[in-house]
Amino acid sequence: LKAHGVKTAVATSAPVENLEFVLDALSLRPYFDLLFDISHVEEPKPAPEVYLRAIRELGATPAEAVVFEDSRPGIQAGRAQANPRNASRPRKHRQQVFDILHGK
Repeated sequence: LKAHGVKTAVATSAPVENLEFVLDALSLRPYFDLLFDISHVEEPKPAPEVYLRAIRELGATPAEAVVFEDSRPGIQAGRAQANPRNASRPRKHRQQVFDILHGK
């Protein structure tokens, strides 16, 4: 994604300690432009605040965003942030994710 100029973020309702542990344990930190944890928002998922703030910080709009989620509250939050077709569980909806990323 970075090679194509796509900005990426992690927007989680988890505490910063959990976020940092996972990113560092899996050596994923370099792949993300922005990290947003529960300390950045007043309302956790399923409220869309964490996504809206991360999208704004990246200089994007909800219509340009794609949300990958692993939980029902996260999918609800992703859909509530104004682009209902963009929140998906990648394993269950691989074709939908592919289509979204390719503008279909």
